[in-house]
Amino acid sequence: MNIVDFCKHLLAKYGNPPVADPETIANEFAWFFSVPKFVTIDYLVSLAKFLNIDQIRSEKLPTNIRGFHYKSMRRCELYYSKDDWQGGREHSILHEFYELIEKHLDELCPDFKIRTDKMSRGSGRQICSNHFDAVHTVSF
Repeated sequence: MNIVDFCKHLLAKYGNPPVADPETIANEFAWFFSVPKFVTIDYLVSLAKFLNIDQIRSEKLPTNIRGFHYKSMRRCELYYSKDDWQGGREHSILHEFYELIEKHLDELCPDFKIRTDKMSRGSGRQICSNHFDAVHTVSF
């Protein structure tokens, strides 16, 4: 199973385009991949490998960048700041997972839109990513 399989699951369960908010997607992600109640960096790195992310690395990044991913036709790489605190590194990895999910949903379903009416503020990708990773780092 990988992120594409997860996205297909979301489309099957919530419609095409899916009507789901970031928190629902986070809970589905936890169920689909059996994410434990408490996650660690080691667990998230292992999960990234399971999700077919070719490379996940802790690197020295510019101070205004906590993490990023690169996806091409053949590779997917994820980087997070080695200088960030542990919770920040976990947040960054989950944040990048969400952005990859959103990109794959967009590829599978061009009409894809995230439901944002349940969110407290904003609807941009950054805000949605923050809601997604908060479920995994705060609510579990």
